[in-house]
Amino acid sequence: MSQTKDSLDWIHQSLIGNGMHLHALTNVMVQKGIFTKNEVTEALTAFSRDDYTFNTRRILEHSEAELREGEWRGGGIRATRELSQAAKINEDSKVLDIGCGMGAPARTLAREIGCHVCGIDKDFGRIVEAIRRNTDIETAKLVEFKWGDGRAIPYPDAKFDVVMGQAAWNWIPDKETLLQECWRVLKQPGIVAFECAAVLDEVGEDVFERMTDEHLRKYRVSGWFRIGSWRDLLRDTGFEDIVVTEMWEDTRRYEPVLGDGREVRDIRDEVNVRVVAQKP
Repeated sequence: MSQTKDSLDWIHQSLIGNGMHLHALTNVMVQKGIFTKNEVTEALTAFSRDDYTFNTRRILEHSEAELREGEWRGGGIRATRELSQAAKINEDSKVLDIGCGMGAPARTLAREIGCHVCGIDKDFGRIVEAIRRNTDIETAKLVEFKWGDGRAIPYPDAKFDVVMGQAAWNWIPDKETLLQECWRVLKQPGIVAFECAAVLDEVGEDVFERMTDEHLRKYRVSGWFRIGSWRDLLRDTGFEDIVVTEMWEDTRRYEPVLGDGREVRDIRDEVNVRVVAQKP
């Protein structure tokens, strides 16, 4: 079955921490006709020319080892710790991480707090890599990863004490469905806690539209959403005690340059935010 280059993105991303599990899975997919050997070879060649890892390391000032652990999201492990404290996660908590990526936040919570964490991501390559990296025996007992979408969470109602997300939710287009799904899988009471970039409410509509159009051109989906829109949507879904914290230091450090070349410290269009709300 022929696949486009876009459909091979999971190979590119998974190769950041290459290993036998990925090799075995790729071989099975070739045998089943999901990819051809030529398509896999093309993807590997393209990745070898890709400067993604180099640019990520340069911008985030993280070591290669940290990148291979998937800690290149804004704030890294520190942000995970701070979010877990804000969400009051403890060893008895059952946590769902939506947009878990390669699984670093889930592994951090399990290792440092001892709670149970389920991670889902609609990017199959990231889930493959998250599973491959979950090799510590004690941590693996507490963590599971599934291929899944935050708009159709593959878990039953009222399963989790906390639903969280880091650097992912602004890329989920249908935020209304996302929050409805968070509400569905949360116990009562429960907590939703996430971090993402958001547009300041005072930004004019013309600037907001320009930012949105730029994202659509680059990524085929816009990640932009206003801080006030998050508040309104959380409230409309039924969440209460909504706390939004603007994280300007993380914004300046981890997003030094926007797409049009302006530095974040010179503008006030968007900021990384931490949002925590209660399901009563």
